[in-house]
Amino acid sequence: MSRRRRLQNEQQRRAVEARRRSVAGRRLRASAAQHPGARPDDDAVTVDAAAGSLPDDDAVTVDAAVTAPRMVSPYLQPASAAAVASTAEPEAEAEPEVEQQPDAAAEFEPEPDHAAEPESEREPEAAAEFDPEPEPEPASAPEVEPEVEPAPQSEPEPEPAPDAAPEFVPEPAAEPERESLYAELAAPDEEPLPEFLTREPEPPRPPRRWPRVVGLAIVVLALLYVIAQAAVADRIPRGAEALGVQIGGMSADEATTALTPAADSANAAPVSLTVGNASYVTFPTRLGVSVDVTATVSAYTGFTLSPARLWEHVAGVGELSPALAVDDQSMGTASTAAASVLASDARDAQVTIVDGVAQAIAGTQQVTVAAGDVRDAVLGQWPASSVTVPATFADPELGIDDATAYATALNSGPLATDVSLTWDGGEATVPAQEVADNASVDVVDGAYQLEVDGRSIAPALIKEHPELEIDPVDASVSFDSSHQIVIDEGAPGLTVDGGALGDVIVSAVSGGGGAGEMPFVATQAQRNADSLHVADLAQIVSSFDTPLTNEPVRTQNLVVAAAHVADTIIEPGEQFNLHDVLSPITAEEGYQDAHVIVNGILTEGIGGGLSQMATTSYNAAYLAGYQIDAHRPHSVWFTRYPAGRESTIYGTQINMVFTNDTPYALVMNSYVEGGRLHVDIWSTPYYTVQTQASDKTNVVQPGVKKLTSSSCSPKSAGQAGFTITNYRQVFLNGDQVKDESYTWTYAPDDAIECTSSSASTNAGTAD
Repeated sequence: MSRRRRLQNEQQRRAVEARRRSVAGRRLRASAAQHPGARPDDDAVTVDAAAGSLPDDDAVTVDAAVTAPRMVSPYLQPASAAAVASTAEPEAEAEPEVEQQPDAAAEFEPEPDHAAEPESEREPEAAAEFDPEPEPEPASAPEVEPEVEPAPQSEPEPEPAPDAAPEFVPEPAAEPERESLYAELAAPDEEPLPEFLTREPEPPRPPRRWPRVVGLAIVVLALLYVIAQAAVADRIPRGAEALGVQIGGMSADEATTALTPAADSANAAPVSLTVGNASYVTFPTRLGVSVDVTATVSAYTGFTLSPARLWEHVAGVGELSPALAVDDQSMGTASTAAASVLASDARDAQVTIVDGVAQAIAGTQQVTVAAGDVRDAVLGQWPASSVTVPATFADPELGIDDATAYATALNSGPLATDVSLTWDGGEATVPAQEVADNASVDVVDGAYQLEVDGRSIAPALIKEHPELEIDPVDASVSFDSSHQIVIDEGAPGLTVDGGALGDVIVSAVSGGGGAGEMPFVATQAQRNADSLHVADLAQIVSSFDTPLTNEPVRTQNLVVAAAHVADTIIEPGEQFNLHDVLSPITAEEGYQDAHVIVNGILTEGIGGGLSQMATTSYNAAYLAGYQIDAHRPHSVWFTRYPAGRESTIYGTQINMVFTNDTPYALVMNSYVEGGRLHVDIWSTPYYTVQTQASDKTNVVQPGVKKLTSSSCSPKSAGQAGFTITNYRQVFLNGDQVKDESYTWTYAPDDAIECTSSSASTNAGTAD
């Protein structure tokens, strides 16, 4: 506190003290005036003595206080004259107090309430504000509290007392301590004065200088702390290591340069995500994660006020976790894929049968992996080459103890029992070893179940007992001697039911005493009546025939070909390929050498005459309205065939092919009878066909060709060459669906003259 402030407080304290004393003196003098013969009591002496001891300024203040009215504290009650007089010796009944008129010149200026209170009873706030220094009070001057008057009225002047006694001035003497005069002013039945009016002032506090010292020390330490942080801001803490690279003590740029190669290597290296024995290998790029070198260095450099950073430089650090850059979309996709691969269902403990002996194999737990756990594991452990992913595990329903108990029961029972199977008129035995070799154990509805593969056992039973199997008969279509269709729907067969045989054996070894009944099942033929569409083969829808030549070998080839064509069934949408039907065209199939025409030259070849079968079957299909896919007429015309509406065959190069483009199946019949080759087509009528042919044009007469080949066969001239066009209109339910034409030009059939000495003398025509 400043000196000036202390002086102000001292002056205020003295002014308050003077006011208190003036009030007490005034009341004592008023009491003495009313009782002239009374001796001044100790209080009056004390007041006068106190008043006489004050300086001149204080005395003036006291006189002013005696004559001037004053507002007092509301806590003080007006004291009666008797209460005031009680401080002196007892007197007779007091006379009424004369109200004293206020002196206008000495009117007292109102002060704050706390200034009028005794020093010891001021509130703490006022005491703290003035902070007065202690000053000993005169022991002989009791303090008298001013009374509280109900209205600011002046007291009447006291009447002059006769024979007023001279004012008594006692000798200064030490007075024993007594209660404050404020307490005496209170009426006995009234409420006690508040504590703040009766407490004594606190002793003064010495000035405190240590806060200034502490504050200065704090400022100095803070400044040193900031300087230290700035000094290490661009340096990595000592002992630091990241990605296997020592970077402690390096600057930010040096650390970035040192870490970049290691970060590139970590970003390109494969990472294995593992859960138990399962693993999923991928790459950081697919995981969407990479090492962020700049962020890694920035995390341990740069200015900061954190004490932890400064401590790291003092104590040193070890391995630093690198900062990671994460692509959330890639990470989410890769985490989901990894979780699906690493997760697995629980597998119950298994029972296997090896070499006829049942053995128990432990199962595996259920593994549940969440994509979020994969992400957290990668972000928490990478760039380690192997990341362990947390998972939830659950035990299988059947444990190893269950499997062991079931395997033991199998070895002592079902797998050690022979099985006897019976049927009408027969019996067969399946040895226990064969049962065990074909047995297995499955888990069904949470329990082990023995299975026996009866299909593997059945063939051995049938081989040992052939009577256990009857072959089925395929349905077929044939023609009788009168060339009418004959349909055989076939018959089913009978054999051991391999599927049911296993169940019979299991029942026999599990509780049937090792005996059971042989199961049978009907077997269907490969071709039945439905598969042959026999209902479609209602009637002949097309037929054509051509005359034979007088060459017996050629005719024999046609007989063999007719047998191949007969009974051929073409289902809707299928093709009839003549070469495939007649093949193989070999001597083993019954074909012989006969005359053929190759490049206009008559010669011999295996299957000579088959072009007549091509022409006959072509016309049968042509007149039925089927789709013609391939055919080619002869190079020269033979009068036994329709001009321009015939076909030849030569291997696969020249072939006759048509497609059954109706919704009904067809069957072909062919035979040689009455000197003619016949082809009939049986089906359900579908198309209506109309045909016609143009006139022959560009007619060219045959000439003579002279040949010197050793294989030359002379022949006479044949037909002239010409051009002709054939037309076909096909109708379905009265509507025309096909309108086709085909034009062909024949070469003249020249005579052949052989000039070689070895030429044959046979003459004639052949195809």
